[in-house]
Amino acid sequence: MIVLSDLLSPEEFYGFKPGTDRRLLRWDKIVEYFRHLDAASDRVKVEEVGRTTKGNPIILSYISSQENLGRLGEIRETSWSLSHPRGLSGERVDGLVAEGRAVVAMTMSIHASEVGGTQGASDLAYRLAAGEDGLTQRIRENVVLLLFPCANPDGLVMTVDWYNAWVGTEYEGCGLPWLYHEYVG
Repeated sequence: MIVLSDLLSPEEFYGFKPGTDRRLLRWDKIVEYFRHLDAASDRVKVEEVGRTTKGNPIILSYISSQENLGRLGEIRETSWSLSHPRGLSGERVDGLVAEGRAVVAMTMSIHASEVGGTQGASDLAYRLAAGEDGLTQRIRENVVLLLFPCANPDGLVMTVDWYNAWVGTEYEGCGLPWLYHEYVG
């Protein structure tokens, strides 16, 4: 069972609220926070699904109820069956729908210079993991969120480092003077 006192909010973890003017979170800190959520909550499961060109981790977080996270394989199979129903009776489809859960995938900040999605991902994950209101509980019971906090960690690191180097100067609002991906841009 989750112990809410062990679960730090993004503001407690980072020392400022994500989205604060003139403050950007680096990818390594965001990864640390998602790993904290995984360790402190039975409602969040984080796995590294690969590495970027520059070696940064690509993470996927599953956010749902403890029960749903414990049966991800079954939920995956149910979703597969419902999306490929050939040969299933109407009764079987109805049963799968009743057993299944909505699976929602969100990929944040496809373009590294559009930092808002990734900067807000920690707050979204925290609210879904820690929220005890009726709506949030119903969401966890009925939905499995697959959250990719950043689609381009290498670009985010470059964008944040560039911004932090020039914040407070006349160049603060300027974009990177190079492409934010090794091969495309």
